[in-house]
Amino acid sequence: MKEERKMKGQKLFLILSTVILLGGIAGQRMVLANSAQRNWRGVSATGAIVTDEDCPLVVEEEQLTFAVSEFPQSYYQTENDFLTYTGMVTAEYSFYNPADYTVTAKLVFPFGAFPDYGYDRYDEQRGNRVRSNDTAKYAVKVNGREIEKRLRHTLSWYYEQFDLNKDMGRLRDSFWEDDFYSPDLEVTRYIYAVSGVDREKNPAATVALDIPKFDGRTKFFLEEERGFQIRTDGSARLDLWAKNGQEVILNVIGEVPSQEMKWTFYKDGGAKDGEEIDGAMTLLQMEKLSLRELALMKYPANSGIAEADWYNAIVEMFRQSSKNHGGGIFLMNYPDDLDISDALMRWYEYEITLEPGQRLTNTVEAPLYPSIDTRYEPPVFGYTYLLSPAQTWAQFGRLKIRVNTPFFLTESSLPEFVQTNDGYLLDLAKLPAGELTFSLSESQKPKAETQVRSSAFYKKMLIAAFITVVVFGFVIGVVRVLRGRRK
Repeated sequence: MKEERKMKGQKLFLILSTVILLGGIAGQRMVLANSAQRNWRGVSATGAIVTDEDCPLVVEEEQLTFAVSEFPQSYYQTENDFLTYTGMVTAEYSFYNPADYTVTAKLVFPFGAFPDYGYDRYDEQRGNRVRSNDTAKYAVKVNGREIEKRLRHTLSWYYEQFDLNKDMGRLRDSFWEDDFYSPDLEVTRYIYAVSGVDREKNPAATVALDIPKFDGRTKFFLEEERGFQIRTDGSARLDLWAKNGQEVILNVIGEVPSQEMKWTFYKDGGAKDGEEIDGAMTLLQMEKLSLRELALMKYPANSGIAEADWYNAIVEMFRQSSKNHGGGIFLMNYPDDLDISDALMRWYEYEITLEPGQRLTNTVEAPLYPSIDTRYEPPVFGYTYLLSPAQTWAQFGRLKIRVNTPFFLTESSLPEFVQTNDGYLLDLAKLPAGELTFSLSESQKPKAETQVRSSAFYKKMLIAAFITVVVFGFVIGVVRVLRGRRK
């Protein structure tokens, strides 16, 4: 009987310990199971760039000021909340004209894309998103007087590094024209309906179109395309999911082929020869339009984006997406074919004029959007400012960088920053070799997620061990009391 009670006491201890330990481990797993977005991309900025390679203007000094009195939120519920965010960068240039003639220079100042945590609204009528106008409160000035600035946009994927020649080359004052593309190029738009597919047997069926190699006269753009196969002879196969009742849109850009376009259905696993299945493609509508009309189908009116910039970005996307795909345009980089709102770099464009021997101060203000890394506690905010484009100036003098912030500088690509009462200061006699990147946080030494998890886990383990000891002592005490009563 005593042994039985002893075993019960041991079982009680084991059960309580198991519950406590599992409670600690389960809590840890719940933290790891959180599927919320953990990282938000910020945007890079760079200094003013002259569009004329032979410009004689000299930058005697630049004062670069980052005003970071607050960090952005990872989500904004209202447009007003987003527009009240105050992070900004100010670049103040001291220009000098050493030439014996008057110089009027067109300058561009790229300041990155709209942040993915910025506020936008969905336009039901046009089927696209409209961004908030976050640049209205910023100015470009000459000697303290605000001058006209024009907002420009070019195609730029989030994973691309800024390349001065490439990105500057995408800035065009007119609609793109080359050997194939032009605004008036004819597009034939076909709208089909899918039917007759046995979805029970083939829930992931596909439908495909074989296209000839590019002959310089025709390109094929299949919207919502899923796959692309190019053959050694230059011909290709375009395919997408085949669901009964869905509409399939094919855009034939340029001349319509003389041969009939034939659609073929395939069973699950891909559009492979020998795996054909039954299905029907019915033509619902055919219309003629221009390339300009196609490119502007999801153009956000009243967005501040010039029609030519949007059109040119679409054409650049088509050019990139057909470079290695013959006559097909395969938009593998972008999920929403004709809405490129997320892939636009923003630029200020403005002009300054200096008489012979004249000096002036040019000030440029722009919003400042860092990346947000919540894998740290507290989060780490990363900032990037490209300095290398400044090397294109005829001469570039001193560079002063101020980071006005109450937060801690945790990392910097330029280690010479000195802490001041207002933040951090770096004074350089000349341009550094690399770019400027730095990170800020509310803590001087933010802990990585693994450290936080480990610390929390060990705390739970210690608490579990402490409770276990207390429970074990309590059980032993109860057993001794019962034994004493029997005696």
